[in-house]
Amino acid sequence: MKKLQKPLAVLAALALAATMVGLTVSATAQSVTVSGQAALIQTLSENSDALRSQVKATGRTPVAPPAAAVVDEAVDVEVEGLPGPRGPRGLAGADGDDGRAGVDSTAEGAPGADGADGGAGADGVAGGTGAAGVDGGAGSDGVNGGDGAAGSDGANGVDGVNGVNGADGINGVDGADGRGITSIVCATDAAAATYFRFTFTDGTATDIAGPCTLTSEEN
Repeated sequence: MKKLQKPLAVLAALALAATMVGLTVSATAQSVTVSGQAALIQTLSENSDALRSQVKATGRTPVAPPAAAVVDEAVDVEVEGLPGPRGPRGLAGADGDDGRAGVDSTAEGAPGADGADGGAGADGVAGGTGAAGVDGGAGSDGVNGGDGAAGSDGANGVDGVNGVNGADGINGVDGADGRGITSIVCATDAAAATYFRFTFTDGTATDIAGPCTLTSEEN
């Protein structure tokens, strides 16, 4: 227990006044140091009088007295000191009694994960021979094959018997008279070149250049 005089009395008055106007003063006394008491007393006194004025303005009667009317008397106030160092860990307590058995759940659990695929099974026994199937229908005609290669010539046949001679044909029309050659002589032209002169039965003649030898009669 510590004996604080006017500061704590003013704090108590302020806390009561703050309750009336909806304010909250929490643990103010615990944060006050001895060196700051003088300034704090002055501030709290002014705040207390200001709160009283606000309460009066609402038409209500302040509960807290004026700051000047606070009696300078010793007040017993319990002030918690700073927490001390943490103590050693206590001994472990005794085991508690066994709990009651739980109630069986009626909710269905979530499905489990799919299991791994099983290994391949052994081959089954061979089945018996099945019944013969129905004969199928006749198939359609196939495509015609290509022409084969030409065969070799056959052997000549035996000559046939001569036929009967036919009747004589009608005489044809007489042809035009022909032109014969009456003579062929060797002659020379102005350039002394030799040529053949053919004379025909119709009195015409044709010269054909070519080497020839003049006879004494032609000279």
